[in-house]
Amino acid sequence: MSSGFLWLAASTGLLSLLTPCVFPMVPVTIAFFSSPDDRGSAGLRRAFLFGLGIVGTFTVLGLALAAVFGAAGLNRFAADPWV
Repeated sequence: MSSGFLWLAASTGLLSLLTPCVFPMVPVTIAFFSSPDDRGSAGLRRAFLFGLGIVGTFTVLGLALAAVFGAAGLNRFAADPWV
């Protein structure tokens, strides 16, 4: 994988933080993971589990949809106006 693609993916991911639906959630997310009741690495552990949960959810859903519809079926599904 080229490093140019990785830089593009990382920079567009950072730019997505500025979108109107994501930007207001940044302080809420930071406050959740850095609550004053946490000691040591509890906030870091919660953030890691949160990220792992998101990755796991999308991986399982993606694999299930690919198994049911196939690769071309996912494109048809995503392009369907009813979806």
